[in-house]
Amino acid sequence: MLRHTLPINYHNPQATAVFLNAEEMSLVAATVAEKLNKAIGPVRFLIPLRGFSGFDIEGREYRDPDRDQAFINTLKSKLKPSIPIIEVDAHINDRLFGEKVVEHFLELQE
Repeated sequence: MLRHTLPINYHNPQATAVFLNAEEMSLVAATVAEKLNKAIGPVRFLIPLRGFSGFDIEGREYRDPDRDQAFINTLKSKLKPSIPIIEVDAHINDRLFGEKVVEHFLELQE
């Protein structure tokens, strides 16, 4: 049984962020891989290596590279080899990551 141990950031009644632990992130990655492995069209998965949310920016209290790595490792182990994983040395909210997502999206549309 999973036990949630990471904090909950209550911002307001409409926005509360729950932070998953490494085991929970692995389960999320396995579920994402399961869904992507069923894709019939072209698929790529881009990973921002410097954080997955606005709360886990370098230097902030919710930054947990080990938790992110658990997601990445599980995704890599479960995803079909035919599905490329593109690692981007940026935070999910960085301009560079957004540009890479657009670049790959446009390539897939050709």
